[in-house]
Amino acid sequence: MYDVPICRRSRVQVDHPVSDFTQQLSQVYEAHAEELQRLVENFRKRNAELRKERPACQSSVFNAWETLLAEVEVDSQAHSDIASVLGRQVARPLLERTFHCKIQARKVFTHRESFETILSKTEEVLSKCRQDYKAAYAACCQSPSAVTLAAYVEAHNAYVQQLGATNGMIEEYGKETLPQLLRVSEAIANFGLYVR
Repeated sequence: MYDVPICRRSRVQVDHPVSDFTQQLSQVYEAHAEELQRLVENFRKRNAELRKERPACQSSVFNAWETLLAEVEVDSQAHSDIASVLGRQVARPLLERTFHCKIQARKVFTHRESFETILSKTEEVLSKCRQDYKAAYAACCQSPSAVTLAAYVEAHNAYVQQLGATNGMIEEYGKETLPQLLRVSEAIANFGLYVR
């Protein structure tokens, strides 16, 4: 009935891919951290075996090797922390915000559809009253009598009353209800800008 866009979806459409990206990036960091940790553990075992074979050997190569393993282990922990932060503080809140916006937008769409259904039914009743009015007029013209005149006046009054009611509802919907739904939709679309 009214082809007015009810919600700016761009915010929700951007939030969802960003949330997916950060979630997947978090998983990549987490997997990388686990791989680094396994790598360090495997080579620490090998290093321990080498030390058993050469216990008295204190060379700068062994010290550099231990330092490298320690640094890689620190990197592993840093990647794990990054993954955790991306998951907890970026991906999940964006996904929750997107989900909340979608639910609220769905409610607004449902309200709009309900209003438009009511208007449609009101217009159907108006159409029926108009048909009855035309039929009563035709009957009154074909065989004028007090009964057909009374039916014509009654049909006329019902049509005029329904016409006024229908026009009033359409005017109220166009001036008050639809703009209010649009304001609510805009607030929903901008919700992500204000929630931190």
